[in-house]
Amino acid sequence: LPQGHYLTADFVSLRTPAGTVLRRRTTPLPLLRGYALWRSEVHHRVKNDLQSLVSWLRLHARRAPPEAQGVLLDAAERVRVFATVHDLLARTKSDQVALRELVHQLAAALLEQARDEGKEVHLAVIGPEVLLAPKQASTVAAVIHELLRNACEHGFGAGDQGMVTVKLEPQQGRLCVEVADNGRGFEVHQWDGTTLGLTIVRHLVEQDLQGTLEIASTLGHGTTVRFRFPLVPEKP
Repeated sequence: LPQGHYLTADFVSLRTPAGTVLRRRTTPLPLLRGYALWRSEVHHRVKNDLQSLVSWLRLHARRAPPEAQGVLLDAAERVRVFATVHDLLARTKSDQVALRELVHQLAAALLEQARDEGKEVHLAVIGPEVLLAPKQASTVAAVIHELLRNACEHGFGAGDQGMVTVKLEPQQGRLCVEVADNGRGFEVHQWDGTTLGLTIVRHLVEQDLQGTLEIASTLGHGTTVRFRFPLVPEKP
């Protein structure tokens, strides 16, 4: 810098014979707003592309033989999870995903489907708001969606009433997520590890999130699944 000029994180200083002139550095707001709008538009387009893929899979499921319909519909449901993440990013114009809101968005369609099947299942989300980076949010969304889906599909039968609770517990740079239901439960020692939904959950938690997974369940007393993982540090 020229002699007499000083630059800090917050101020620009100029020393003159008459004294020192300070000027606060300002953030280029128009540039930041433009970047936020561009980022929001990208997420909006990705969401639209994913929703188009969901529609395509559902269309082909209606025309597919019975043995292929379930596979295509499952794939469509899992793609919808990622579309939900990008929809939140587009609507909030943020570079982080609010996990509580994401859980409610993921659960809405599953609870509606449960009602169509004659089940009265309610959702409770406990804990503070947690902000996740987009990539990590997509993985966490996939895990929570599988757990909510398992609870709604297998934890309750037609005519049952029940509750699914999602608990969020930040723990010094890590996050513990617990998904519990008061449904029918199952004998964990009889689980052979081949169930597709729980196999996907275990892979995502251990491989993608570098976390740990615990499953506890008893016949007639519901199921609790708890996973812990390190949070991705927020970018400066």
